[in-house]
Amino acid sequence: MNTSNWAKKEFEDIDLCDKRLNGRLVKIAGQLISSTESPINKACGNW
Repeated sequence: MNTSNWAKKEFEDIDLCDKRLNGRLVKIAGQLISSTESPINKACGNW
């Protein structure tokens, strides 16, 4: 399972009352888990 799929599965039931926020959470979580050794700003790039 790749990191993007992991993040989608892990947060599939999350409801932040805004679809954009839900999507951003999944995106950022996927980026963080794929770059565990990097500082947050480098792992997430343009977040």
